[in-house]
Amino acid sequence: RARTNHVTTNRPPHKCYKCQQGHRIDVCESFKSLSIEERINFVKLHRLCYGCLRPFHSAKVFRSSKICGVNNCKRRHHSLILQEEPINPTSVETYTGSTACAQIASNHRVVFGVLRVNVRDRSGRWKTANLCYDEGSDTSLVREGFLRRLGFKGKPILLEISGVRAEISHFKSEQIALNIELSSGGAACVNVASLPIVCDPKPLTNWADKKRNWIHLKDLPLEESGGRIDILLGLDHSHLVIPLDVRSGADNEPYAFKLKLGWIVRGVLGEADPKQSARINVISSCNISDLDTAIRQFADTESFGTEYKKDRMTPEDQAAIDIVAGGTRQLEVGYEVALPWKAASPGLPVNRQLAVFRA
Repeated sequence: RARTNHVTTNRPPHKCYKCQQGHRIDVCESFKSLSIEERINFVKLHRLCYGCLRPFHSAKVFRSSKICGVNNCKRRHHSLILQEEPINPTSVETYTGSTACAQIASNHRVVFGVLRVNVRDRSGRWKTANLCYDEGSDTSLVREGFLRRLGFKGKPILLEISGVRAEISHFKSEQIALNIELSSGGAACVNVASLPIVCDPKPLTNWADKKRNWIHLKDLPLEESGGRIDILLGLDHSHLVIPLDVRSGADNEPYAFKLKLGWIVRGVLGEADPKQSARINVISSCNISDLDTAIRQFADTESFGTEYKKDRMTPEDQAAIDIVAGGTRQLEVGYEVALPWKAASPGLPVNRQLAVFRA
């Protein structure tokens, strides 16, 4: 006689730790929009598994053999928390370019050339980005967080940033080509270099309502623009910023011009905060191979006949290594390893004659 038991349980649906909706966190758009560093910190904070992004266990007990696979990564962690590999100075290519941005605030609110464009990601889908056109730049930039959102990793370069006080900073950057959708259809290839922040965020402007205040802008297909800038487009892609049409009004009124990417509005919008500020930034790149050679030459002069090559390991550390190296052997099942902090049996001399003499 056969007996069959069928047991069912009502499991609660998956709950996303990021947005509290009924889906897994690895399909959550809010989680995917975070930068790599922010995702890793989120996983650490909620004690999620690095392998599957689920709770109640760690990556040490995660049994899946699935590897990351992004950029040929062979590690067993989830692809959404792929950390960047350290840049090897010997493999960094030289990228020459500079960006100069100047902004002086007055008692009028000035709107900059910002529009929203579509950028193709690694899977071929379109992602919306805020693009700022700056004719004072000869280098196009992309925000690192947006580049990670697209799923790309470019060639490593070194960017040298010089401020108004001639203060120079260096940033590890990446160079990559992005496909940006044109307003007439098709796509344009734009070479960009990555930075954590490409420029200051711009105020949000709802042009669908604002354009009604000016006759020359009423019939234009304008949308909301502004916010955090994802791409800064410079004159290194001048063919994309040639004005195809211009709409202008009276003095101190915004004007619009049409590019291959769409319509951009600039100019004076209205009264602003009377507090004045000025920003000037210069961004350029340097040849890291020359920098590496100069540093090596400087370090070599410090060791002319005085280089100290003795092992810096302490006697205690060396003794521990010797104990482990000499006391490790393979058994039928597993290995036997000596304890490095347990001293060996002391070697006592034979003192039988002395003991007999004392008796």
